[in-house]
Amino acid sequence: MGKVVVLKKIIYVILFAAFLFGGVILLNKWLCFKDGSICSGDERVKTFQSLPENSVDVLIVGSSHVMCGMNPVIFWEQEGITAYNLATRAQTLPFSYLYLKEALKTQSPRYVIMDAYSVMDEKEQYGLINNEDHFNMNMGSLPFSMGKAELIEKYIPFRERIYYYIPFLRFHSRWKRALEMQPDNPGIFLGFCCGEDETEENVSFEEPYSLGREERAPLEAVDLEYLERIIELCRKEEIPLIFIKTPVNASKEQMGRFNELGDILEKEGIPFVNYMELYRETDFSYREDFRDRTHLNSRGAEKITTHFLEFLKEYDLAQTGGSLKDHRNETGFDFWQQKSEAYHAHQRERGREE
Repeated sequence: MGKVVVLKKIIYVILFAAFLFGGVILLNKWLCFKDGSICSGDERVKTFQSLPENSVDVLIVGSSHVMCGMNPVIFWEQEGITAYNLATRAQTLPFSYLYLKEALKTQSPRYVIMDAYSVMDEKEQYGLINNEDHFNMNMGSLPFSMGKAELIEKYIPFRERIYYYIPFLRFHSRWKRALEMQPDNPGIFLGFCCGEDETEENVSFEEPYSLGREERAPLEAVDLEYLERIIELCRKEEIPLIFIKTPVNASKEQMGRFNELGDILEKEGIPFVNYMELYRETDFSYREDFRDRTHLNSRGAEKITTHFLEFLKEYDLAQTGGSLKDHRNETGFDFWQQKSEAYHAHQRERGREE
C-alpha cells in the first residue's frame, strides 16, 4: 500500500506541474505585449505559421522600412512568385536572425531578402534595439526557443530576465485588454504594411545627400555578430541571401555604415541592392513616394518592389538557370491570389486605384 500511495503522490505532482506549466504558457500568450498596430509581428507570425509547408519562395525579413517598402503582392501578380514579408517594427539583426530561424522550421525559401536598415542606428535598449516597447513587441511575437533564451541570457540584466522568460509577470494587468476581440488588421497583405499613405505634415524631401564610396563608419559589435550568424545559417541551409536597403533620408554617419556593410557583403559574395544609390533607376521620387519621415507609401513601395523583382529574376537566372517558378496556374496557392485581390480592394476603398 505504501508504494501505491507514493506512486499516486508522484502522479499528482507531475499532473500539477504539467497544469502549472501549461497555465504559464497560456498566460504568457494571452497577456503578452501587443501594440495593436499594423507594424507589430503577432499577426504576421500567426499568418506565416498557417501557410502550407515549403510554399514560400521568397522570404523578406527586417524592419518597418522593408515592411513598408517591399510588397509581396507584386511578386505574385507579375511573376507568380510566392513571397512573404516577415518584417516587424524596429527589427534589428539579432531579431531578424530569430525570425529567420523560426521561419525555416516550416519553410524552405529559395531566397532570403534581408533588410539592411538596422545597421544605421545605435541600439539603446539592452544594446539590441531602439526602445523597450519595440524590444517587447519583437520578443513577444516570437515563440520561445533556445535562440530567444540565448538573447535573454546574453543581453538582459540578471534581475530582469525572469520577466522575459515569464512575460505575464510583467503584463499581468493587461487581462482586460486580452478579453477584447482583436480583429485581423485590414492593412496587412502578405506581411506588407499598406497603412495610411497620408500624414498630417507635408512629407516632401529634396534629393538625399550623396556620399562618395570612400566614406566609412564602423558597425556595432552586435550587428557584426548577427550578420555573421545570418550568413552562416543561410549557407548551411543552402539558401541564397540578398541584402536590400529601401530609400531613406540618412545622415553622413548612417551612409558610412551602409558603405561599410556593402564592403563586408562584397567580400562574402552577397548581393547588396542599395536603393540609396539605385533609386534613380526606379522612377522613385523623394518628394512624392514617402508616407512619413522614413517609410515609403504604397506607390513608392510598388516602384522599389518592381525594380527589385527584375533584379531578382536576372540574378536567379544567372545563379540557378531559373529556380523561381510561376505558381499562378497551380493548385494550392489560393492564399496569394486572395491576398492580391484583397489588397486591390483595400486600395480602391481608400481611393488609391480606379
